[in-house]
Amino acid sequence: MTRHEQTSLVQIDMLRALARSQHAVARMMDSAADAACELHLDEAMLREQLRALAGYQSSLIARLSGLRLRAPKQGAPAERPWLAPGVAGKSL
Repeated sequence: MTRHEQTSLVQIDMLRALARSQHAVARMMDSAADAACELHLDEAMLREQLRALAGYQSSLIARLSGLRLRAPKQGAPAERPWLAPGVAGKSL
């Protein structure tokens, strides 16, 4: 087996482990929602618990994939940033 094939198999195994973990986290979220309904838990507490589980999920993805997922930023979009200053005012 070549090194590339070995690397591919390891990556596939990591993705399978990640899928199992995602499934487990989804079950935890379902259980937390069910418990909140049954026990009439505080909405803020449930929201915090779900935020913690989502953070765990993001950490796990970052560790396994090597990628950091950043939260979307709010703000005004740039206006035609790809155009030179002399061209920006002209209609296309």
